[in-house]
Amino acid sequence: MRISTLAVLALPLALFACDSGAADPGADPIDAAFYEEGKADGAIAEGSPEARGVLRVANESSQTTLADKRQVGLGSRTAGEIIKARKGRDGKLGTADDVVFETLARLDAVPYVGPVSLGKLLSYATAKGWVEDVEPEGLEPLAATADRIPWSGYWWSMQNGELVLGWSSPSGRQIWTESEVRAFDACLDQTTPSCTAMMDGHIADGGRQLSPLMKFDLWVRRWLEDQNGVGGTASTMFTHAARWELEHHYIGDDPDHPHADSAGYAGKCIGWALANFDWDEPTSEVNLRGVVFEPADIKGILASIYNGAQFFVPDDMWMGNAYHDNEGSDSREYYEDVYPHDFVRALLQTIGKGTLLEADLDPGDGVWNYPVYKYDLRPGSRRGDTLPVSATIHYADDEVGIDDVFSTDPARPDLKSRELTFELDLPDGWDGSLATATGGRWTGDAVDTHPDALILGLEPDWRTAIQDYKNTQMNKEVNFSLIKRLKVDGTWTPIVDVLLADYYGK
Repeated sequence: MRISTLAVLALPLALFACDSGAADPGADPIDAAFYEEGKADGAIAEGSPEARGVLRVANESSQTTLADKRQVGLGSRTAGEIIKARKGRDGKLGTADDVVFETLARLDAVPYVGPVSLGKLLSYATAKGWVEDVEPEGLEPLAATADRIPWSGYWWSMQNGELVLGWSSPSGRQIWTESEVRAFDACLDQTTPSCTAMMDGHIADGGRQLSPLMKFDLWVRRWLEDQNGVGGTASTMFTHAARWELEHHYIGDDPDHPHADSAGYAGKCIGWALANFDWDEPTSEVNLRGVVFEPADIKGILASIYNGAQFFVPDDMWMGNAYHDNEGSDSREYYEDVYPHDFVRALLQTIGKGTLLEADLDPGDGVWNYPVYKYDLRPGSRRGDTLPVSATIHYADDEVGIDDVFSTDPARPDLKSRELTFELDLPDGWDGSLATATGGRWTGDAVDTHPDALILGLEPDWRTAIQDYKNTQMNKEVNFSLIKRLKVDGTWTPIVDVLLADYYGK
């Protein structure tokens, strides 16, 4: 759920590249050519299914996909030249002067693109199923898959409070009462015999009985003891992430809780969805300083961290108004947006360029956020200035078992899809690009199943900028104890980053 958008000053980023000046091994020379008199090397004709597949790879793939030897495999220099050509004169993607390779001849004009590159582009297009055997009727469908396939995870209900109270599981985890969590929290910075016995008892079984945030607080205590010795750390250095969750986000049966009206869907699904932008699914059990972290623990911690990311979305990376059953948010306009033409542009700008799109897929009062990773747009026959379109979007699910792991299963039963239909309004002299539609409306079932709000990306330095708001009202929505900074190797660092680095082996 998005509460507000903060204007955050982003630090400029300086990008440095180290280049020896030598071409990638096995790559084409700078002036290599594959195209002559209507056909490319290998007898690929302009306009053929093979040509369309090659051009689609060149036009839609990210630089990483083009360069990676496990994907297209062009190498960094050739991939860089293709992206440079696509950016146009202003040197930026996603602007009006972007170049689209409409012919093989235009692609052949790019430096370092020659017969070797053509073969790799064609192989990738074929593997992706982008070489069609027949000419498409009417407009050619648009389809793309992000470079990262998301993972499904639980939505972390604020009413149930699993992050702080835990749940019952075969691994030995148990459900804690509020008073038990408070007693645990009170002992974190203490070394009395009773508190020491409590903490040692948890370590004896790897903390398996604890909730994710209790495990985190215990791990920080262990980390501080390793750094400063038992009893050698000031009480202000300890974290109290479990206590914060209990006091601010846990709803339970409290009718006066600030989120009581949305108790049925209040949770951290937006945090889980946005964490997919940056992190692979945690899939294994890892013992860190005597505390055993299961995949669900790390998923919950990531969802809690990225729950704060929603406040650091640039204005041009947010689309739609979240509809709610209260005055000011219950207009017909709020229900109908995101409008189809904006949705299409969002798909092209994110998934079409290799990145994920975060979407609230409930246009009504509920808020259910998901990471969308794949789309297929199928335009129908034009009717005057209107174009009907059928679309399929694919996304990871959050209505799953809390302990389930999915990315290790090639079948990926957790991934879902949704069919949407809509009409686009076309401008005079329409150029054939869906991105240039001027308006649109949802049709059929999509009137009540379309996306409500979209996040296309985050402020690049949001993890740093968020620290400036620790003593503001944001403290009621962001668990700053979880992202508390401690001195690590002489640098003030969110201690949770040390935990994540150790878990993922980075």
